Amino acid sequence: MFARLNCKNLNVVIVTTYIGTPLIIWKFYMRNSNFFIVVFVALISCQSQESVSSYSDVNPTLELDSMDAVIAAPESHEILLENDRVRVLRVKINPGEREPMHNHNWESVMYVDHPAMIKYYDDKGNLVFESNKSNFSYDVGNPSWMEAEGIHAVENIDTLEYSAIRVELKD
Repeated sequence: MFARLNCKNLNVVIVTTYIGTPLIIWKFYMRNSNFFIVVFVALISCQSQESVSSYSDVNPTLELDSMDAVIAAPESHEILLENDRVRVLRVKINPGEREPMHNHNWESVMYVDHPAMIKYYDDKGNLVFESNKSNFSYDVGNPSWMEAEGIHAVENIDTLEYSAIRVELKD
């Protein structure tokens, strides 16, 4: 089996050996090794994997509701890799855009590679958090643990694109 995971600054090739163990060959171009750790953890937990371009390309073990991020907010959530153990998402929100209400069913590791000031809304559309110049600080390069998230939406109120990798752990 052969699969390739491509991100802007990362090229990973996975070749499954004859006994089913993934052999990982990578080219890594980012300065921060924490991003590698997040992706490596996601890949090492996979027994076999296929790259996917949309949610319809996968056969999940959990039946997802209509509010799942890749169903309810597909413009901002791209599946980079999915199997029965993990789902790796590229999350992007352009400046001035607000993503539709959605949820995340699994705990995850989030690596924000392009932070931006945001507004975070709860399931009723109430503003829960708003970043501004006085409270905005994000330590790029440090992955963070996230519990499963209920219904919410994020709005990018910055002039910069918000971009992150979210590794959702299904086990």
